[in-house]
Amino acid sequence: MRPFAATLTMLLSFAALAAGQERAPRLVLEHEFVLRGGACRCLAWSHDGNHIASGGEARDVQVIDAMTGEVVRELLDHGREVPNLVFAPDDARLLIGAPDQPAFALDCATGRVVGDMGHAPRLVLPGWVQEAAAGAPAAVAPDGERWVCARNGQLEFHRRHELLRRVPLTHRAPIADGSVTADGKYVALAGPRGLVTVLRRADGAVVALPIALRGTPIDHRDGPELALLQEPPSPGGGWFPLASPEGTEWRRGVVVLWSIDAMRAGEKGVVREWSVPRHPARDPFVERPRVPSPDGVRSCSLDMVVEVCGPGLTTLRLFDRDDAPVRSFDLVGCGFEAAWSPASDAIAVLANRLHVCPATATGDALEISDRCTAFMWLDARQLVFAELRGDTVTLLLRTIGAPGATDRLVVPGPIVTDLRVVANGTRALLLRRNSAVLVRIDD
Repeated sequence: MRPFAATLTMLLSFAALAAGQERAPRLVLEHEFVLRGGACRCLAWSHDGNHIASGGEARDVQVIDAMTGEVVRELLDHGREVPNLVFAPDDARLLIGAPDQPAFALDCATGRVVGDMGHAPRLVLPGWVQEAAAGAPAAVAPDGERWVCARNGQLEFHRRHELLRRVPLTHRAPIADGSVTADGKYVALAGPRGLVTVLRRADGAVVALPIALRGTPIDHRDGPELALLQEPPSPGGGWFPLASPEGTEWRRGVVVLWSIDAMRAGEKGVVREWSVPRHPARDPFVERPRVPSPDGVRSCSLDMVVEVCGPGLTTLRLFDRDDAPVRSFDLVGCGFEAAWSPASDAIAVLANRLHVCPATATGDALEISDRCTAFMWLDARQLVFAELRGDTVTLLLRTIGAPGATDRLVVPGPIVTDLRVVANGTRALLLRRNSAVLVRIDD
């Protein structure tokens, strides 16, 4: 009986291990969302006269057919500002730069940076084109007769002073923030001038609403409504701590809950609204205000000292309920970003490197990543964070106290600038300057 019992125990152990592995969260790439309608910042005409390059405010570059006005290529992977551009003599590269910064070359076929230069390209336009364009971005064809300018969201084709046609511009709009409703049906992205666009999560289609929404989308896990942080109706006031499952952010204004389904049905959209109460704890000696823990027992603050001939030193300070200092951590890095764990027992700090610091009198800081660009707590023990190594962005899931990552997912495209865990912790929203990527977190 003993061999049988030992075999049965071993099989049950393997089954339990397999079940535990199946229950481990997995990251699944679900959808990429893009907002259109961004402004054009600069234009250039190719030397063969066949193409026009247009640089957008969301760091995207479009190569447009000069005869039809159709976009033939969209270049996104460079991740740099596009203040001015000009085609290289072979028309295979674009030289991008400004008078006050070094220029770089962009491959027109791949969109990758192929070299950096020490000069900045300038585009000299004839006087009559400057006068006709009235300050709008413009470019002249090699024949000196045709020219284009970007105005009012359209690309205008001219032959000297004669307007030939207008073509709508389809540049990507810059994304400032985003969230997903708790029921997972809608994605809200804040674009230029605070305008919020609502899209269906299933297919990315823009949802038509009877009124324009403005504000900052934030995570709201108590219902299916969309939560927007909006500016107060009157100027003035101070900074307010906005508590959420991810941590505490210091903002100003009121929170308004909007029912997207009700608005689409022609009903009243506002479900509830409230002012964010002001927090009395302020630190006059630290530029960044204190961030209280979710349970209100502790708080933390960040400060940074930059040495003249050395790396920056980021200091994390912890305080107790009575505002007395408990301890501090000196972390080599540069930056200000911290978030409490939902259990209030640790703080994740991003200062070039991602660290987790215990909120206790003892214990050392744990380095999680040396290439982190954005992070967020998934629950009390798990972190979701994005790493940039070379040109590759990887999303990782890490359990604190366990070696290595639970799962990782390579996300194609440009660098990730911010990260949100949304829809009741079932999804992660990766924010870029010109798109948002939704990743499903499967248990």
